Amino acid sequence: MKLSKSLKDKISERALLAISALSGFFVVIIAIVMLYQGRTFLLSESLLDTIFGSTWNFTEGVYGLKPYIVGSLFVTGIALLIGGIPSIFCAIYLSEYAPTRLRKVLKPF
Repeated sequence: MKLSKSLKDKISERALLAISALSGFFVVIIAIVMLYQGRTFLLSESLLDTIFGSTWNFTEGVYGLKPYIVGSLFVTGIALLIGGIPSIFCAIYLSEYAPTRLRKVLKPF
């Protein structure tokens, strides 16, 4: 059975729209579940106390995120130093100095 191109386009468009809507629906459901499950945490202290506090004690309902935020920023900075600097030099080499054949091979990487 042959379908016309416009019919295939319409079917594809509707299928992609349905998939996109389903993805958005799942994101909303995940957000609702996370808010519901985290209501104790969210209602325990003010947001500023939670972000800048250093103590994490579940039994007392004290949640401080400062060590986790600082640690994440530290690890991110190290990762940028390890990966970012060589990446910039590789990009400069590929765009300015590499022969065309080598550039075509290495550019996807």
